[in-house]
Amino acid sequence: MDPAEVPSTPELPTADGSFRTREEVMVSVDPRTLAEVSGPAPQLAPISRAPMTPGEVRELWAFVHGDIMVGGIRSILRRSLGLCPRHAWGYAAVEIELWEHGAGARGGHQPFDLTILYKDLAAELAEKLTAHHAPWHTDLRDVITPTQGCRICSDLHGTDQAHPPVGYAGMNIPALTDVSNRLQWTAGWIRETEPLWRTQVCPVCAQPRSYHSDEHPLLCRHHMVGAPLHAAQAAQVGRRLAELSEQMSGLVQSMTGDGPHAGPEQNAAWVIALSWFATWETVLDISASPNR
Repeated sequence: MDPAEVPSTPELPTADGSFRTREEVMVSVDPRTLAEVSGPAPQLAPISRAPMTPGEVRELWAFVHGDIMVGGIRSILRRSLGLCPRHAWGYAAVEIELWEHGAGARGGHQPFDLTILYKDLAAELAEKLTAHHAPWHTDLRDVITPTQGCRICSDLHGTDQAHPPVGYAGMNIPALTDVSNRLQWTAGWIRETEPLWRTQVCPVCAQPRSYHSDEHPLLCRHHMVGAPLHAAQAAQVGRRLAELSEQMSGLVQSMTGDGPHAGPEQNAAWVIALSWFATWETVLDISASPNR
């Protein structure tokens, strides 16, 4: 499929298997509720169930190549708490699958930019959740609720799909889409780190799969906003996010030229953190699929 042949009305895969335009998908809901700005499944299906489109890969590849570094976009990402679940994991997959060469022990196929973003977001939320709050501020859900929509969804909605850009240096976007959707290296990261993340899975995300943990893991952010978040629980979440942010800092350092090797907990930190921000659906799908 040539980029010029991308449909004039962009369609995205929904969780029920159908395709809808972005206008149909982006329903107007109360911003304080679960599914509004970046809700999980009723709106967009995970990349593990519905392959990314060329339009999505083009936008995510541009995001990896520099959009993420723009100050104004970083401010947007703080308000949106990253990207919606589909595009957060799409961002991870595009960077891991397509970025073949890099620094550090792995030398490529690693989530460098993504880890920096979610390290910073986790640290910011940790500070807010562990701060001293006034006695009357008993429900802190607003801290973990986005106030702006997903940047990639917005870009897809605003792109002139009848005359889309070809890509960087004439890159073949359909070919990059095919590579990204294989999830080969992404699945490798998830399987390698499973002994550490398997006890951290959100119990609500795990329910459809009868996934069981002997520990008491946190709900993911999307399911946490469905009930009041009191100060004591918020502090617990904040401490865990601070721990993950510190571990991700070590992972980032390991992906630089002179950085130390990352340990198992550092390698798993980005999987756990991204799953908290963007649900565990993609991780659990990949883990359960023998073909990945």
